[in-house]
Amino acid sequence: MSADADITPAQATSQRRDSRPEQLVFDELGRLVAAPGFAHVIAALCARDNFTWYRDEMRAEDMAHLYSRSRLIRTEMFTMIGLMMRSDPDLSAPTPADPGKLAKRAEELLSELHDSMNQPRVESMREAMLSGDMPNPWTQGDAMREPIFYGGEGAFSFQNCDFASQKYSADDSWIITAKGASIDEMIAVARAIGRIQTDKLTFAIHAGLHQIGDPRFLDSFTFDADEIVASIGLPHDRVLACIHAFALPNSHGNPTFRALTEFNAVNAMPILARGDDRFVLFHWNALAEALYEAPFYWLGADKSYAPTAFKHRGDFTETFALKRLCKVFGESRVFHGVNIERGKGDRVGEIDVLVLFGDRAIVLQAKSKRLTLEARRGNDLQIKGDFKAAIQDSYDQAMDCAEALRNPNLRFLTSDGATVRIPAKLTQIFLICVVADHYPALAFQADQFLVQRNVVDVKSPLVIDIFTLDAMAEMLDRPLRFLSYLELRATYGVKVHIHHEITLLSYHLKYNLWLDDEYDMVALEDDFAADLEIAMGARRLGLPGKRTPEGILTVCSGRHLETLIAALEGEPFGPMIDLVLLIYQLSGSALKELADGIDRVLDLARQNSSSDFSIGFADTGITIHSNFMRRLEAEPRLEAHMALRKYKQKVDSWYGISLSPTDGTIRFGKKVAFPWAFDPELQSAARQLGKAKDQRSLKRNGVKLGRNDPCHCGSGEKYKKCHLNADASK
Repeated sequence: MSADADITPAQATSQRRDSRPEQLVFDELGRLVAAPGFAHVIAALCARDNFTWYRDEMRAEDMAHLYSRSRLIRTEMFTMIGLMMRSDPDLSAPTPADPGKLAKRAEELLSELHDSMNQPRVESMREAMLSGDMPNPWTQGDAMREPIFYGGEGAFSFQNCDFASQKYSADDSWIITAKGASIDEMIAVARAIGRIQTDKLTFAIHAGLHQIGDPRFLDSFTFDADEIVASIGLPHDRVLACIHAFALPNSHGNPTFRALTEFNAVNAMPILARGDDRFVLFHWNALAEALYEAPFYWLGADKSYAPTAFKHRGDFTETFALKRLCKVFGESRVFHGVNIERGKGDRVGEIDVLVLFGDRAIVLQAKSKRLTLEARRGNDLQIKGDFKAAIQDSYDQAMDCAEALRNPNLRFLTSDGATVRIPAKLTQIFLICVVADHYPALAFQADQFLVQRNVVDVKSPLVIDIFTLDAMAEMLDRPLRFLSYLELRATYGVKVHIHHEITLLSYHLKYNLWLDDEYDMVALEDDFAADLEIAMGARRLGLPGKRTPEGILTVCSGRHLETLIAALEGEPFGPMIDLVLLIYQLSGSALKELADGIDRVLDLARQNSSSDFSIGFADTGITIHSNFMRRLEAEPRLEAHMALRKYKQKVDSWYGISLSPTDGTIRFGKKVAFPWAFDPELQSAARQLGKAKDQRSLKRNGVKLGRNDPCHCGSGEKYKKCHLNADASK
């Protein structure tokens, strides 16, 4: 959804009165950018809106301007570049007379273009307000054009380069024959161009570059083949082959770009010939995206090779998802291409990737469908048709497979014939629908168009592209961290408006995706993604910055609580999975309180032979015991304490964990669960829990308890059956 999606009646009236038709604005912008030397204006705007400058370490505040509403996003920038290329410009022309005035007018027209694109939705809302009705304006194709156009970047640039190598590795022979260079050579050249441009612009900035129209802006975006040869040592002819694969030919004219939603050739060929064997690339991210997307069209244009290319593309998507989930859950818990059969040869379905973790399952279905150009134009039927092919069909298949997991009469076999044993009782099944390419406004379209079915214990799906899956697997690289996000996303996703899933993931890493019931709807701005972008850049590119955002991943780092959770993940079973997912839903302060409590329990247990700590949550809680008792004695004591804590809190369940005082390892875990009901004996015993600390203090000051008195720990058991032996050993 666009940043200005919420419009008041006054704004609707104003926009209806002031907005010119979209095509008029588009044509005026085309005349403006055809001015000789306008390339200098574009270069200055690209430097302003696409680079981050920092000292020592990159921080979120250094990137704030990249998330400003005044910033020109790539689709706007390439609208100007595409229109400029229609005029067959001389990219070596001098700076125009008043570049600042031209830049200001260009930004005004782009803002007006945005208002014009919003007009169908605004008009629909105005008519609804007048009639007293409130239909959903997003069901109209014209209204969907705006969130599709302004949906933002599809991936981090390094993801496009890294994944392009994997995506087209099986097609490399065709690419070398057709284009004169391999996909990895093209990636190497692209990365060299990025380094050269950054070095030039950094040098110029340090030399005082800041005035719009300064020719050093355009020079910083200019390069030649010899510079790349010197940088990476690739032969000159191979470097030129890589450049020309993504270069708009001289005098191309970009003839199809006659309206905003028509094909703009500079998106596929972002490198522009400046003359004298020099080239200009205004936006390096555009080249990275072209590396990932353009070869698909090259391959598809060869009708004899297209079927092979399409198969390779589908294989890549599934294999990619498989590897990322194996990274999180381990290979033994992740299965690829699981066939579902009633009997031998009677196949009823296939799960692309299946994850089994304790009594939880993930069903992932991958698709390689894209949003077509006709859909981007606002064709209602095409938008919905594309969505059905890319998302709805994937979801329906995932739901069928999820229901099949509950059928004990079905067999589940991997592609090599091995049997996959499905747990008898799956308490949660998570669905992930993954697409192979950037699908503009994907989260928003899923919210608007996806038709879901209600099946017990099957959660609402997560609809994402492979770039988001990659970031999730990178940051949530432990099973229950990953499952926790899926659970919270399914629970609270309907309350959140976002442009891109990365924004919500980054918010979760900082604050935990838990929303109080008092909030009906929350809109998250894109700047929440800055910390995640820095972390991914630090991990993948070695950029100076925090590899892990401050938040849920750092609050327990190095604490006994983190070790405890890792141990539970190593040997998962239902109740303890429930407990960890519950812990992951705590606020930062509650997590710290729990971590501090565990540390104190272990320290005191080493000193006093026994200690305990309890903390209550909204509708449950946990007790941590640590002592040197034999399990035969320690287990009933913990269970009794849990029952009393549960009763005192008036909840239906309570968790308990026994830790070894020696090294903090888990001895055993428990859960008691039954409806709360008044009980006079429990009521009396529970009152003693509040006095437990005082009783321990009295004991240490010499007040002696009788063997049959209630134990000072508040467990409700007699002293002789609880702490007597431990106290006697002090």
